[in-house]
Amino acid sequence: MDVNPAFDIDMISLPDYRIIDSITIDSLYIGTDLLLFKNAEKVSIASFSPAGERVIFALDYAYPTGSSDRIDCVIAFDRGQVNQPICHLQSKPQACLSTTDNADDEGRDTSTHCRDAIREDTVNTRDKG
Repeated sequence: MDVNPAFDIDMISLPDYRIIDSITIDSLYIGTDLLLFKNAEKVSIASFSPAGERVIFALDYAYPTGSSDRIDCVIAFDRGQVNQPICHLQSKPQACLSTTDNADDEGRDTSTHCRDAIREDTVNTRDKG
């Protein structure tokens, strides 16, 4: 276990590479469950890719009990701010993370197949701050 595992996401301006906003991610909400990285056996970034006004990434989260989950997340960049990640276990609909069609003002997909999958996570993520 790492002592304080975390990673940073920075929004930068080009061409001068000035940091506009930044967040440190050391935990994620999956539904109502808060997963603290410091309580994991291991957290690793499985994939990471920019996609327009958002970043899509996947984490492998290993629990101390020996089980693990692949967690898919999306972070939207909006009005000069880096939003909190919206995350789901990989069993949730993948289209929620990969499409920009029908996106609302905050970059979340609002099509029917995604709305139900993200509703609870969005409320909990916003409560986190």
